Amino acid sequence: MQRRQFLKLGSGATVGLGLTTNGIASEFLDWLRPSTNCIEVSDRVLVVVRMAGANDGLNMVVPLSQYGQYETLRPTIKLNQTGTGALINLDTTQSSNNLVGLHPSMTGFKNLYDSGKLSLIHNVGYPSHNYSHFLSENIMFAGKDGTTDDQVQTGFIGRYLESIFPNLSGNPQPFMQDPLALHFGTSNASLGFTHDHGTAEYNMSSLQTALFGQLAPSALPTASEYNDTLNYIKFVESGMDGYFARVNSVFNAGFNSPATYPNTDLAKQLRTIARMLKGGSKTKIFQVTLYGFDTHVSQVVSGANHTGSHATLLSNVSSSISSFMADLNALGLEDRVMVVSFSEFGRKAKENASFGTDHGDIAPMFVVGKHVTPGIIGTPPNLSNVYGGTDGRFFPTERQHDYRQVYTTLLQDWLGATNAALTSAELSAFQTQKLNLVTTAQNAYPTCQVASGINCASNPMTITRANLVHEDLGWSYYASPNNSSNYLFAIEKQPTGTGANTNPIDVDIDIAEMICSTNSNRHFKKSAATEATFASACYFNLKVSSVVKPNGFVNIRWFLNEQFITELNSAALEFQTTNSSTHLSPLMYLKKVNSKLTLPDNLRTDGLGIHYACEPMNLVGTGQINSQTYKQFNNILNIEGAGGGVFQRVSSLPTNDAAYNIPASVPTQRGSIRFNNTTKTFEGHDGSDWKPMH
Repeated sequence: MQRRQFLKLGSGATVGLGLTTNGIASEFLDWLRPSTNCIEVSDRVLVVVRMAGANDGLNMVVPLSQYGQYETLRPTIKLNQTGTGALINLDTTQSSNNLVGLHPSMTGFKNLYDSGKLSLIHNVGYPSHNYSHFLSENIMFAGKDGTTDDQVQTGFIGRYLESIFPNLSGNPQPFMQDPLALHFGTSNASLGFTHDHGTAEYNMSSLQTALFGQLAPSALPTASEYNDTLNYIKFVESGMDGYFARVNSVFNAGFNSPATYPNTDLAKQLRTIARMLKGGSKTKIFQVTLYGFDTHVSQVVSGANHTGSHATLLSNVSSSISSFMADLNALGLEDRVMVVSFSEFGRKAKENASFGTDHGDIAPMFVVGKHVTPGIIGTPPNLSNVYGGTDGRFFPTERQHDYRQVYTTLLQDWLGATNAALTSAELSAFQTQKLNLVTTAQNAYPTCQVASGINCASNPMTITRANLVHEDLGWSYYASPNNSSNYLFAIEKQPTGTGANTNPIDVDIDIAEMICSTNSNRHFKKSAATEATFASACYFNLKVSSVVKPNGFVNIRWFLNEQFITELNSAALEFQTTNSSTHLSPLMYLKKVNSKLTLPDNLRTDGLGIHYACEPMNLVGTGQINSQTYKQFNNILNIEGAGGGVFQRVSSLPTNDAAYNIPASVPTQRGSIRFNNTTKTFEGHDGSDWKPMH
């Protein structure tokens, strides 16, 4: 599939895919595995539906108990309470004062509500409304209150993502190939995905593709005063191409169910998201866009008020989202996704003279998902609290909810944001004002917060044969004693191949310890000048309980939390940048030989590598079982009393092949690390030969 072809699949013409970069790789690493005592939140997704142009909330949700006042305010564009094109009574169980009528075109939303998958939030806005489309939208993307113009420089989502993934480059990384956030439906950048280090989003529109395609290396003159800028653009191009390859890959790997979508741009955008998620995308936040809500003129068709431009738009939103949820359900993905809709502001309570409505303020928001707390939050607007004359806007006292309450709730209770992350996003003031949007059973706060207090086990956790919960194709899977569905480790005790173990030790291998430090950064460091060794604070120790010992190698699978690797890599990169070091090793998976691994004791105090005898573990790849990701290591020898962990080395450039961590008298010590000046790579010694570090 060509790039331009893919883009057309997402939206009728061209889809702008905003890829947040510059340190946060557009919102999604392979997020963290949660605590063993925690529900799964690592693969959750938020989809933001932007209703661009300012949606008329009062013809979308009508207060039925105030129909007379509604009729007075809107004599020519009112929707019928009975008869042809009648309003849909959303919830007949509400008190008479709180009954609301849904626009008759929104049968999809009515069905979602009746199935317990929709929440309506009344009267949402912000303190100091701006009635400019562009500025109001920027205020909401920025997470601000509209009181000052200089507050709209970065987006709250961008700030949040940057706090979670502070040192990601603008290119796909081995530990996170997917963009963290994707923006569909427009080639314009979204302020919501920007952060303090600059504009964090670029779009894969056809125009930009054509531009970037001309920036070959030969097009960058070395002497140009614009060289730095051009090189930055080239870097962006590289990241865009890398992310496109990944987006294209997951799209091709995925598929949709037979669920029927309407033939609209919005539906195509949502259908593309469902397919990407099925194909393995780890992107965390998606934004889709539907234009056309600026309904100053001909909002309804005279004499048939349930039809017209606004009815078409609302039908599109309702049917597209309901089809999307049906598709996710059929694909087995419905547990992962929450959808929220917003518009930059509402419209006046009073109609204008052109069968339309003008710019207003408050409007309803909807949240849709299998695990949403269904129902109605707040009460309908009081139609008596409207400015007279030609104004027709609501009094400020009618604003019941701040839009930031909605997003704070979804970031923390659905995605698992920490209190610190909310502070970085400048949303901490709303933590005490969260709404009841996520069911109690699926609420991530406080036990499932992403990136805070996550332990793959207690410290330490002993895992024995009693925790062997699953065997499949020769593999024995061990789980947390606290949660049998949370896999931690697996062993293939009698693999095939020359040199493999053949002894009968099927039930006699214990994972003696799984350790994840409560260290706030979950890594250890020993350093000296421009040299340093970093080690993940999550590691394991094995033992063989039986008298019979392995007579050859075994293979292991370690369900290692990717966040530990992310933090380790970030710490090493920071050290490299701030200490004039020039070389960073790839991640090294090392095993302590015939002795228990203890960190940080096993790191040399001078920072030059591993203190005791270690050897590389042969990483052969990653996989999934029980919806959990593992790393597989083959040909593992000497497992009795052995332990393994993740390490990274930073060094200045050696002038020769001088070996680090090697006494002159013992040039071939097991566990030594050196920099090979010829290959420009780090190597480790396994007791017999130098081998590239994994």
